Amino acid sequence: MAATKRAFIWPILQCECGGRMKIVAAVTDPASVRRYLKGVGLPADPPLIAPARASPQLDFDW
Repeated sequence: MAATKRAFIWPILQCECGGRMKIVAAVTDPASVRRYLKGVGLPADPPLIAPARASPQLDFDW
């Protein structure tokens, strides 16, 4: 938790309204994360990753 707190200290602990927040739980079990996301109405599946495209440099007709 210390590494997470160091890495994300500003976004986690500073609210937009100027107040202070504190971490009350960290959900790390994948099944629990999916259940939570579905419960709050967010997508539980990761987004699809598009295949890599060719470099635009190859489009030039040298």
